[in-house]
Amino acid sequence: MPVIPSLRGSREEVHYLEVASTVSVDNVGGTTHTIAYDTKIYDTSDMWEVGDPYIIAIPSNSIYQIDLEVDFSAQLNDSITENLRLGINPSFGATMSTDKWISNYSGGIELYNTTVSFSTQIYLRQGDTFSTNIQSYGFRTGSDFDGARLKVVSIGAITL
Repeated sequence: MPVIPSLRGSREEVHYLEVASTVSVDNVGGTTHTIAYDTKIYDTSDMWEVGDPYIIAIPSNSIYQIDLEVDFSAQLNDSITENLRLGINPSFGATMSTDKWISNYSGGIELYNTTVSFSTQIYLRQGDTFSTNIQSYGFRTGSDFDGARLKVVSIGAITL
């Protein structure tokens, strides 16, 4: 496991995870879908397990940088406002999320492909878990997401 020197002379572990979901999920219009990961790219601290593909487990107290990207194919309705929300759902409290509004097209239904991203920094404690999700509003039921990538890295330890 990578180790970095601390300003106080002690050693701090760096935890890094990168996982992907390579499976397309059809008909996510109007629903919330929790993302299941199926590919581990890098995991220094066993934060993700194949047997529980929805959950990320936190190995130690730290501030974590969490970056989530989702590829989305939207079936847009004419003159309806479409919205995507990406979120993380920590085990201890409220969901943190970001919204992306997609412009309406005039003249009927069009196919719109986009990558939606979400990034946050959050203090997490050892044993906390979180999952990630995509939620859509205003899309037709033919809308799909075509994959996701999640990166999680500890960026600073705090002793409380």
